[in-house]
Amino acid sequence: ASPAPRAPLVVVGPSYLPRGLGEALAWLAESSETLVYALSPTRGYWEDMASAAEQRRYPDTPSAQLAPLPLRLWGRPCRDTARLFGQASGYDHLEAYRSPGDHTVLARLQSDILELAKAPGPGPGDDSIRIHVCPSSERELEAIGDDIWEQLDANPELRCSEIALYVAGSLDEVQATIGPVFHRLGGLPYHLASVPLSADSRLVEAFEALVELPLGSFTRPELLGIMLHPAVLARFPEARPEAWVELADQLGIVRGASQQDNQGTYIEGDLFNWDQGARRLAIGAVWSEHDTRTTLDLADRQYRPLALDQGAVAEAAQFGLLSRSLVADAERARDHRATLSGWSAWFEALVHAYLEPTSVPDQRARARLLQVIGELADLDDGTELGYKLAAAVVRRQVAGLTASRGELGADGVMVAPLELGHVIPAKLVYIAGLGDGAVPASGRRSPLDARQSSAIGDMEPTERIRVAFLEALLAARSALRLSYVGRDPKSGESRAPSALISELDSVLSSGYCDPSGLRVSHPLRPWDEPEATRSRSLATRRRAALSQVRAGLVSTLGEAPDPTLVRRALDRESLAPVRSAVGLVHQVDGVADETADDVIEVPISVLRRFLESPLQAWSGYVVGISAIDEPADRELSDEPLALDALALSSLLREVFIGGLRAGDDADGMVERLRSRIAIDELGGSFPTGLFARTIESDLAELLTRWSSTIRGTPEVLSFGRARESAVVSELLPPIELELQSGRRAQLVGVTQPRVEEIGALLITPSKKMSAKHRVRGFFEHVLSAAADREPRGGYALLGRMAETKQVRLANLDGARARDYLATLTGHLVGGRHDYALPCELAVAALDKPDVDLGRLLQSLTTRRASSDSFGPLGPQPGLAVPDHGRQLIESRFGLLRELEAGG
Repeated sequence: ASPAPRAPLVVVGPSYLPRGLGEALAWLAESSETLVYALSPTRGYWEDMASAAEQRRYPDTPSAQLAPLPLRLWGRPCRDTARLFGQASGYDHLEAYRSPGDHTVLARLQSDILELAKAPGPGPGDDSIRIHVCPSSERELEAIGDDIWEQLDANPELRCSEIALYVAGSLDEVQATIGPVFHRLGGLPYHLASVPLSADSRLVEAFEALVELPLGSFTRPELLGIMLHPAVLARFPEARPEAWVELADQLGIVRGASQQDNQGTYIEGDLFNWDQGARRLAIGAVWSEHDTRTTLDLADRQYRPLALDQGAVAEAAQFGLLSRSLVADAERARDHRATLSGWSAWFEALVHAYLEPTSVPDQRARARLLQVIGELADLDDGTELGYKLAAAVVRRQVAGLTASRGELGADGVMVAPLELGHVIPAKLVYIAGLGDGAVPASGRRSPLDARQSSAIGDMEPTERIRVAFLEALLAARSALRLSYVGRDPKSGESRAPSALISELDSVLSSGYCDPSGLRVSHPLRPWDEPEATRSRSLATRRRAALSQVRAGLVSTLGEAPDPTLVRRALDRESLAPVRSAVGLVHQVDGVADETADDVIEVPISVLRRFLESPLQAWSGYVVGISAIDEPADRELSDEPLALDALALSSLLREVFIGGLRAGDDADGMVERLRSRIAIDELGGSFPTGLFARTIESDLAELLTRWSSTIRGTPEVLSFGRARESAVVSELLPPIELELQSGRRAQLVGVTQPRVEEIGALLITPSKKMSAKHRVRGFFEHVLSAAADREPRGGYALLGRMAETKQVRLANLDGARARDYLATLTGHLVGGRHDYALPCELAVAALDKPDVDLGRLLQSLTTRRASSDSFGPLGPQPGLAVPDHGRQLIESRFGLLRELEAGG
């Protein structure tokens, strides 16, 4: 049936229409006037030319192979579209073409395409087409920027708004680098077009997360991703994101809205969900006792209140209210049904309730969101939809929103993706990203497509960018610039250009010019450019000017002094402004500048770690590199099913040492363990159900075995200071050390528990003794001697071994112990330690003096059995043992060998 009569329909700008859409336009034209302003690369009757299959059926029809080579390579879909329009209009159309002329290679090529003419024959090349071969994507943008400045200098009437830069492939990398690069090139203005609205404002990202929430399982990343989003957090200006992440971790929140979500699983109590977290917060806010081990029975369920400081109550209340509101809204949406008008009101309410714009782009994005959400009502046909379908509709509406970034379009270079239908004319057209892979491989036909051959209007994936390339070539009014990265970023090997550039080479060499003369190769560094290119580059001209200034200063004032000499020559007050003025960085050879205070404070844990791994201890303590915690607390989406080695060691130490202090027997220690596990389980930091019972049984067996061999009251010493929560037997002054450099050091920290006649107690979940255990036991022995405690015994290793391992060490004089610690501290703070000398290597060398250190290090590194593999730097397989490695091993570990032999 024909459509109902309607007002005239106007369609502007298509160069290609899918077959179905072309047929739809023809159907609409049956009842109303339809005007199509279409783009066509040629004025001739190209659509009358037949494909190879068609010519076999109609031999008298002109072959499409007679068309110019560019049309045969890149234009087949345009020919099909012209044929569809001709058939729909009865071949009634008006032409509106402008001849490009023949004054340049580009103009002659465009003119031949327009007139369906053959190439006239090779001629001299010119500057209308240029191909930049670049070593990296950043240098590619630099080359484009330099070329733009060159064109602006040469053509005073040219404006930036008359220049277009199209990018083949994704705009993501260009978005990240074009701003800094163009700013470095003298503030070249630009305008990013067709950017998704979500790339212009993160408020859209927050809305999309709100839409997805009812469809998820209320995991910690899902809710915290919304709660910590800047657009949501803006409603709580006093809230600290890190505090909310810590609250979620302390409350043991993992996933689920309430206990009901965990029914039918192994989880037995009200654990891990958002509702129990909010309850524990509410109880903790009014809880008078701050004992975090207290539990409370509420509605036949046990809860562990989260004790809160008075200053944190308001922040915690905001966390609880926001999380409960989000969960409640999401649960209501799951079961709700409404028309599109109703859902439009629902999504508008979400925007108003949770999203607060914090910038002008956010305000624009919020207005656009509300606009498209309001337009959902226009699609309402009275049908009620469930949330899943309504979310899909609004998600589709929002996904099509675009924005602009940079200067106004009238003021800057237009930057846009090279996509079909997005190309507009410009005097100067650049196409970047034309490296290998820019043109997708020919896509396979869908297995559901049973046709033997393609029909008119079909388009292969590889043809989309080819048609867009043809449009860009024809859109260039004065010059065309192509560019690609011609070097692999990792290996440095040469990379071929895309098929588009190779095909353009064929077109040009077939009758226009030699394409090899159009290429400009750029080196990796801008200042290595040839003189002819460097003279045109604004950035390299600026660098050259700065180099001349520096050379002038050096010739007048002499070379700048060594920064180390500057530090030593100036006192601290004079050095501070010098640092600020010239950017003098802190040295990393030692723990502090030469002008620092005479006393260096070194934590005991750092010095012990230095014995285990000089590389990791030095990088963390002296250089200041922090370890990265993985996974981040906010990303946790699964409840604990086991405890890691550190958590197990901490739990066993607290229970066993606490039991020894209280005089518990084996049964008392097991009961102490069960009480502690029950508290931690309610807090969400311990596995639950079958997993908890399995761990509990395993640990109870260990405690029973240990208590049969270790008795006595443990002693813990603290030197200098101790954490408020630490249980220490005695607080002693720091261990004073005189370093060889003349400076003084103080060791501060806490020792491991120690039992008379046995020595230090090393608690570990390991099943066997390692080199690290030997080093730690030895180090604890030295600390006791340095405190003049005349240590007897040595140490005991409490692990998963069948029997407790007790090691006796020879007695050590206090003065000698302090001398050893002074030597070790001097090594730590007195030089660089960017080498490999883990304790596993050192102890093996003590046991087998003739061992090959290099081969042993390679074996340890491959098996990740080295202490160097763990720490702030992570594994560093490229480091080697220093040339004086055996001397270092002797100075740091010779005493270990001596004490073990004398024990």
